[in-house]
Amino acid sequence: MNLNELKDLCIEVLKDWRVIVGVLVFIIFSSLAGYVLKYRKKPRPKKVKHVPAPKPAKKEPTENEEEEPKA
Repeated sequence: MNLNELKDLCIEVLKDWRVIVGVLVFIIFSSLAGYVLKYRKKPRPKKVKHVPAPKPAKKEPTENEEEEPKA
C-alpha cells in the first residue's frame, strides 16, 4: 500500500456516516460532561433578620401629672 492509497482510505473512513455521527456524539457528551463538572450554583443571599426598632418607653407619670385632674 503506497501513500496515495493510504490517503484515499483515510478520506473514505472520515466520510463514513458512522464516523461522523460518532464524532458528533463524542463532542456533545464531552461538552455536557465539561459543563457539569464546571457548574457552580450562585450563592444564595443570606437572610437578614429584620430587628424591629425598640419601642419608646412609656412615660411614667410624674408628681405634677398625678395631681392635675384630667378633663
